[in-house]
Amino acid sequence: MKMTRDEVAGSILNILVNELGLKPGDTVPLQLLKANYRARNGDSADIKHGVQCAMELEWLEQVPASLDFRLTMLGFESAP
Repeated sequence: MKMTRDEVAGSILNILVNELGLKPGDTVPLQLLKANYRARNGDSADIKHGVQCAMELEWLEQVPASLDFRLTMLGFESAP
């Protein structure tokens, strides 16, 4: 079953906080995020929408001039 963008965003937070051990302010390259998401969920095609949702919810911020993303305090506190 296909995940909603909110479910993908939650899965992303779970990976960042509970599996990779990121703390607020830590960054992750998009490629590493994609690889970890694909390993757990099988398909990274929806990750773009999940990352966009996480940014709209202010869980992630894109690092200027890069493909890296920064975990916010709100994202850390919202992790499942």
